[in-house]
Amino acid sequence: MQRQEDGTVEGGEGLQQTLEHRGSVGQLRAVHGGEAERSIGAGDGRRGQPLGLGEEGIARLVARLPELFTVVAVAAPALVEQFAAVGGRRGGDGRFGLVTRTGAWLLEARREAFDALPGPGGPAVRALDVSLFGTALEVLAGIDAAAVAAGGRITYTKSAAEAEALVEAASDGADAAFLLEPTPVASILEVARDGDVMPQKSTYFYPKALTGLLFNPLEW
Repeated sequence: MQRQEDGTVEGGEGLQQTLEHRGSVGQLRAVHGGEAERSIGAGDGRRGQPLGLGEEGIARLVARLPELFTVVAVAAPALVEQFAAVGGRRGGDGRFGLVTRTGAWLLEARREAFDALPGPGGPAVRALDVSLFGTALEVLAGIDAAAVAAGGRITYTKSAAEAEALVEAASDGADAAFLLEPTPVASILEVARDGDVMPQKSTYFYPKALTGLLFNPLEW
């Protein structure tokens, strides 16, 4: 279990993310999923700034995926089912799902391509799926860590099916959902040994450990 950058301690199952667009104002949302998390991404979120997403932005993103991933087109229902049943997988292999209203793809990270790019922290942090996703989001969609950390641009859901449904209905401007597998406990321990912190929302433990239930008085 690892202390997060936001001061919370979480651990867990995984992450998925989604790209959104709201007219002249874009938002990036992450969608937590299943036993992993799912995330959603989008534009800059500031008036007068290029969004980078929407239909044209998603098309550019998909076109550039081979720069960092091996890309296989798949049927959305099959992809969602695959990531909804990640409990039998150890995760951490750089495998992602991407769902949009125009298609779905299974992505496998090309490690040599990521190794050539700057990334956060030491080797253990850089190897995490969520770190690979963050790097890809910045390189392919122009959304960097500072923009994400500013808040209001990432949302989470524990359901891969819900992530797909949000995109299909363009709910709250969702354009695409990224599906991530669980973060292995071994990877969390490696990050801790390196003295690094896990990226925000990189893990999802359920049930969560209860805290603050017992307090002993220090005065008699």
